[in-house]
Amino acid sequence: MGNRYMSQFQYTLEKYTVTLFGSVVIGVAGAVALVKGGGIAGVTKVGTGLYEFEFEDSWSRLLHVSAGIVSASAPGIASAYVKENPSALQADVKADKKFKIEALDFSGAASNPPAGCVISFVVVFRKSSYGPFDE
Repeated sequence: MGNRYMSQFQYTLEKYTVTLFGSVVIGVAGAVALVKGGGIAGVTKVGTGLYEFEFEDSWSRLLHVSAGIVSASAPGIASAYVKENPSALQADVKADKKFKIEALDFSGAASNPPAGCVISFVVVFRKSSYGPFDE
């Protein structure tokens, strides 16, 4: 489980939540140029518009992910989403501390964000193995 000292008292019905914030600066041809954010082991480009996020710690449950593209001009990217099998997501993230985010253009095809864009993301994990809303 997460082994760092975290700021206390986030008011939620979930037990022991941890929120990680970060950003990925995109370089030439969609390559990862810079990763910022605590708790992030690394981000690797693994395909066209597809990025694998790895976290430093193992967590009991992934509660939420949101990602968006930040750009000074229209980047041609419509959205970014978590590309994982929904039925295996929790077990996979717990086992290997990774998931993928894919960027899509306006036609719905995977597309590399242009150089200079930033993928800004928020991830919420639960440290506790007990949760009132487990499936």
